[in-house]
Amino acid sequence: MSFYDTYWTYRAHEEFETMFGRKPFSWVVGTSTLDEEELHDQYRTLFRSEYDRVVTHFGQGRLNPATLACLIAEIERAIASQHGVALPASSERHMNNRFFQLVTTGT
Repeated sequence: MSFYDTYWTYRAHEEFETMFGRKPFSWVVGTSTLDEEELHDQYRTLFRSEYDRVVTHFGQGRLNPATLACLIAEIERAIASQHGVALPASSERHMNNRFFQLVTTGT
């Protein structure tokens, strides 16, 4: 595994946890009906196709962690949908509460 962009990938996962209140793909753990290798292949395929559609924010030299976290969330949502898995409802509540906090207090 290459170390190129490892830091930014790590930051994207941290940002995902902040935004959604859980680790990416945490719903896969303990699901015996899903093949881990197949999920990994689906993730890589979707990441390659979706990455080309993501826009770098003006003035930034790369995708920021929040943008990458949302990309991961979209890929996760697509894979869960393909396998008929409902994502944890708490993640949506967490995101809405965090958004509300940002809008009302600015922190």
